[in-house]
Amino acid sequence: MFYIDWYTWPLLAFLAISEIGRGTRDLKPVLCNKKRSEPIRSRIFLGYLELLTGLILLIPTLTDRKELAFLAVFGSIIALLITLVRFNPIQRHLDKFEAIQGIAFVILSTTIIVTSIL
Repeated sequence: MFYIDWYTWPLLAFLAISEIGRGTRDLKPVLCNKKRSEPIRSRIFLGYLELLTGLILLIPTLTDRKELAFLAVFGSIIALLITLVRFNPIQRHLDKFEAIQGIAFVILSTTIIVTSIL
């Protein structure tokens, strides 16, 4: 059984809101019909997956029930995997904002997973 401490709920809410923001940022060129040079299908898939992950993370945050802690752990694992897929500095050059954002998401997701398991 998973348990989320009281100090982890604000971190979970921050991760959920930032996942929703990152998903809408990925879907903005698609919704505005802007032409992009990179493959757009992968960005659409990642955008919708980030939106879904943000909603999965918001459910236990808004209800504040201990029975829904498994959703927080499951959503944090998905957020960590999405961040690792997106944060690939070997294939493409990242600007400073994306690099710091990737490191922050990895640390935040790992913190939520570790505190819920221990």
